[in-house]
Amino acid sequence: MKNLVALAVATSALMVGQAQAALQHGFEVGARVGYKWQNNTDLNFAGGFPADPNEQLYYSKKLHDNGAVGGLFVGYNWVCNDLLLGLDASADWLDSGDRHDFLTKDNLNETYLNSVRYKRDAMYGVSARMGYKAMDFVTPFVRLGIERVNNKLAQDVDYLTAAPPLRLLGLAESTHKSGYLVGLGADMPVFNKHTNVRIEYQYHWQNRANFDFNNVNIHGSVDVKPKAHFLTIGLVWSQV
Repeated sequence: MKNLVALAVATSALMVGQAQAALQHGFEVGARVGYKWQNNTDLNFAGGFPADPNEQLYYSKKLHDNGAVGGLFVGYNWVCNDLLLGLDASADWLDSGDRHDFLTKDNLNETYLNSVRYKRDAMYGVSARMGYKAMDFVTPFVRLGIERVNNKLAQDVDYLTAAPPLRLLGLAESTHKSGYLVGLGADMPVFNKHTNVRIEYQYHWQNRANFDFNNVNIHGSVDVKPKAHFLTIGLVWSQV
């Protein structure tokens, strides 16, 4: 009986020791740079004219803005055998926001020049990451997260039928909106097991951002719904 008890205690201790050895956890910190394709950003404009309630200007436009992206992140990882679960907090800065000039006509066939510059200059997010150490030299993973984005819109509308052209609208506003992201990437160790190169693709989309305007010439609103693709490479230091 004593031998059975001793065997049970030894077996339990061995199992606990193996579980503790299998489960590892610790912090990670890193930086990344890359490129952003902000394609098919939907911009919708709706305006009316106080001087003539029957005259209206409506249009939809797709904006395309590409540029650099750079960011910092910190996280915490749990590793059990070859399975990885991580939580990350990140901050990214975007270098994009080209000026778009185009002509439109209202319902009375009057012509307007529109100049639009839309940009998202800062993004702050939290995300969960799940991966599997398929081989010693690569750990692929998937990511799902939420983020907070600062949206900035500058838009001018000039009435071209008048001589000289008349500036009807000079809009410069910003608003914060929530967004979402999904990602696919891989970590590859360099130098030692604690230092990794991370290559990652992310797709970002967000709730529609609304900008209202009201002056003596024109009143209405503009809304923007952006979608963007990120491709980045980063350097990560991790405790596990």
